[in-house]
Amino acid sequence: MNRSLPTRPAEAAGAQRLDLADTDFISLRLCAGDELRGLAGIVWCTIDGRSDDVLLRRGELHRADLAQTVRLSAFGAGAVRVQRRQPCNCSGLLQRLRHWLAATPLAPAA
Repeated sequence: MNRSLPTRPAEAAGAQRLDLADTDFISLRLCAGDELRGLAGIVWCTIDGRSDDVLLRRGELHRADLAQTVRLSAFGAGAVRVQRRQPCNCSGLLQRLRHWLAATPLAPAA
């Protein structure tokens, strides 16, 4: 079954458990700092714009470095916890700019 979770409209930080059956396919939007943690089974995570996929087993973690759309499915049955770190109401471009600015050292004042 295909399910799509809402594209995070400025929601509060918190955790949500997602249980996946063998036929489930879930699409969700993560913001920078959000985490997926494997709780059961093996969950396959395909991240838009990346060539490598992530497999999460119990206890394993994926942390979003930038805003991203993730598609989840499971081998058999599986479960993940989605941990929202902060409200997210920035566009992906604005988040990338903030990430770049945070990583760029400031020149000393003349």
